Amino acid sequence: MVLYHGTSIVAWNNIHKNGVDAFINTDTELDFGHGFYGSFPEDIDYAVKHARKVTRDSLGIRKIKENAVIIEYEIDENLFKHTYHFSSANDAFIDFVFNTRYNYMDEHIPYDVITGPMADGYVDNAMQLYRLFTFEVIKQLVKWNYKLPFNKHRQVAIKNQQICDKIVIRKVTNLKGDVIYEQKQEDIPNC
Repeated sequence: MVLYHGTSIVAWNNIHKNGVDAFINTDTELDFGHGFYGSFPEDIDYAVKHARKVTRDSLGIRKIKENAVIIEYEIDENLFKHTYHFSSANDAFIDFVFNTRYNYMDEHIPYDVITGPMADGYVDNAMQLYRLFTFEVIKQLVKWNYKLPFNKHRQVAIKNQQICDKIVIRKVTNLKGDVIYEQKQEDIPNC
């Protein structure tokens, strides 16, 4: 399986030096909790959008095309033992994401890999409002509004470090199209 991860050049340098860390975003409010997130090939535009966002947030807007990078990586799906797949933004998905984001400091998710739709800005706003209000009736109204549409993209969260250790980085490019890193032929495992 080939996936794409949008990030900053600083984060890529850390990944290149230390490897992929499944727990890098622990205690962060994300759809599927901690994990190394990726976009499917048909959703690479979201990886680009995310790379711009995290680079702007961490390094500023100057030289964003040079400092925002897309990591193309490959992972063997046969390594996925404890997985969960949400096929749509149905009630089960909405409840899962809401509970994961609400309880992000106390995550107990028993899956190694989770795939499914991607929540967007509505979710962030709803979570902020939910935490803000103390009256249960208002909280329930906010949660009901949480069911607003999600974006069209799908995501993968690899939550298990042993699986992250098997990720093969194929190529890293910046938004100008410059290749920052490319896997060498001798590094490709024989299958």
